[in-house]
Amino acid sequence: MIARLYHLSSGVPVAIDEVPHSGTVSVGFYFKVGTRHETRKNSGAAHFLEHVAFTGTKTRSERQIDEEAESMGARMNAGTGKGQTLYYMTGQARDSSSFITLLGDILCHSALPSGKIRKERGTILEELISTHYDPDERILAISQAAAYPDNPLGAPVMGSRGNVETMERGTLLAFKNKHYHTGNLIVSVAGNVKAARILRDLETALEDMPCGPESVFRKAEYRGDSLHAARVGEQMHLILQFNGCAYNDSLHTAQEVLGNVLTSDLFNDIRTERGLVYSVEAFSDAEIDSGLFRVYMASRREGMEKSVPLVREANKRACEERFDGQKLKRAKAVAKTDMIVAADKMEMRMTMAAYDLHYNGRIIHMEEKAARYDAVTAADIQIIAQRIFSSRASVVTLGEGKKPPFSAGDIVPRPSL
Repeated sequence: MIARLYHLSSGVPVAIDEVPHSGTVSVGFYFKVGTRHETRKNSGAAHFLEHVAFTGTKTRSERQIDEEAESMGARMNAGTGKGQTLYYMTGQARDSSSFITLLGDILCHSALPSGKIRKERGTILEELISTHYDPDERILAISQAAAYPDNPLGAPVMGSRGNVETMERGTLLAFKNKHYHTGNLIVSVAGNVKAARILRDLETALEDMPCGPESVFRKAEYRGDSLHAARVGEQMHLILQFNGCAYNDSLHTAQEVLGNVLTSDLFNDIRTERGLVYSVEAFSDAEIDSGLFRVYMASRREGMEKSVPLVREANKRACEERFDGQKLKRAKAVAKTDMIVAADKMEMRMTMAAYDLHYNGRIIHMEEKAARYDAVTAADIQIIAQRIFSSRASVVTLGEGKKPPFSAGDIVPRPSL
């Protein structure tokens, strides 16, 4: 089966993916609002609100919410991103109506009690500390800030420590009232369900959801600063990033395939053959209006110093040479396999349909996505490589010392196009 698009009487789009062979269901309430809808003053509000939403409604306490979910053996969670916040439940298909009722109550009638806000403040501060000591998380956050230093898209999802320590109920309530309404909501359901029943349940669960226009954000403009952050330890982490394609750019799929090609080349050369690094990969990160292409490496400093010229040469080859058919075929196969494996999980099916509606305005079925990968040519890869690697490079490093060990010039000589 494939996901189909419906609309509630309020206009809320609903993606329903009926999967009769599955014993499970995943229900997601997806708001098209995240970090990039914040200001410096309320930075971190979207993530803080996501935490506090589960702490009680007008009719359910936090404990009642937890016990209700546990009594069904369901997984209940949420996540905040740059442009979206997703609340979801996954469990047995027979409980889909209960999932919709519970999530509807949480999102329409959350009480945001001040005492719970103080409690969650401590939890979020612990999460901030954990992220600070996780090198992968930390360098990604630093690289995002380097790419968009003057835009909310570059701000950390959790906000600054100062903002978290001073976030009050009024700020969270104002953010919720401004953004949590039908104009920003997408509902996505995947699993062993019937559309007619899901739509009836949603009409009831969301009858108190206020209306409003879709929230706007300030367009991001890539700047690409280079930054270094000191960290005790032998291992160094590096992200080399460039201005890439937005999500619906015609070359976005080619950019994804380029990431797979370079990951394979760099891993085989730097990791497998030479043993210089612990980890290396190339990947893209796209939003509606902007995108990044990144190369990430982690190793001891001496391994990094030997690897940097090899990365430079690999990027240059991508601009000047066309990859052979077998290499391109393998890169496409990786992309399609990743998509198919993800589709075996109801949570991923639910999430992908919501993302499609948000970023493309329609549900894109797997056959069409696979066809897009198949259509990528060696010429497309060369064109997107030239476009990416001729943009301003941003070099972000995390490791010992006060000064960055590499500059953009060390890694990115201009290709002779």
